[in-house]
Amino acid sequence: MICVWVAMPVFAAIDLDRSLDLELKVKIIPEPRSNPRNPNVNLYTRFKYRLFVPPDHEEGGRKFPLVLFLHGAGERGDDNLAQVTHHIDGLIEATQSQAYSAYLLAPQLPANNPRDTNENPDLPQSNDELFKRILDTVLSDYEDVDTSRIYVTGLSLGGFGTFDMIAEFPDLFAASVPLSGGGDPRTAEIIKDVPLWIFHSRTDNVVPFVLSQIMFDAVTAAEGDPMLTEMPFEGHGGWDAVYRDENHELYPWLFRQSIPEPSTIACLAGFLCLSVIRRRR
Repeated sequence: MICVWVAMPVFAAIDLDRSLDLELKVKIIPEPRSNPRNPNVNLYTRFKYRLFVPPDHEEGGRKFPLVLFLHGAGERGDDNLAQVTHHIDGLIEATQSQAYSAYLLAPQLPANNPRDTNENPDLPQSNDELFKRILDTVLSDYEDVDTSRIYVTGLSLGGFGTFDMIAEFPDLFAASVPLSGGGDPRTAEIIKDVPLWIFHSRTDNVVPFVLSQIMFDAVTAAEGDPMLTEMPFEGHGGWDAVYRDENHELYPWLFRQSIPEPSTIACLAGFLCLSVIRRRR
């Protein structure tokens, strides 16, 4: 399904004092070492991330979804702030609300971080593996994460990362929302069962719209059911408005997605088989 998204008025910016609701985590992986391909660049010396905790998680008695957010190239660095202070005020506000209370995990790639470089098998071999290690750390620290409702979204570089993550870990994510990115259409068979809503500006002059169109067409051809929304934004951007979701379409769709329990899948498979047998009779 292709739809055209209409921009709405802008929210007031979220007060940065919300950092009080954040938990700062610093991941060391491991000591700095030289990149054999470029001696002036260290590989994976320090990996930081921010974790927004649901405001009511200490009350107990319930589980919460988790949203993994992957930032764009311009937010790389080591301040552990840039990735949460640009473009995602709406996402932060949604996950801190009663309606969509959820964990929000936002890693920050180092400024000198290449996408796939390491030759040492004891080190993470790609950004996907780095993100997965951080996610596993959070899941081990917080038992109230609903592992059937883990979502991934990202913009620009993070839009590419979103496609990479669902291709690498298709059984982990209940839904994905890549913005202004692209992926490998050869992975369509792998990702076709992951609910997918793609956003992209047709006039994007940095990451061409056609890269999202290619993924949409490939997943559709693989009998998936993706959605593609053309953002009414001139050039490379429009992400703030998407995450504000003033049309109240994105977040209701996202947070109702879940991975079925194995017993549910088995029951459904049994029902379908029985239906086929009855038809043959």
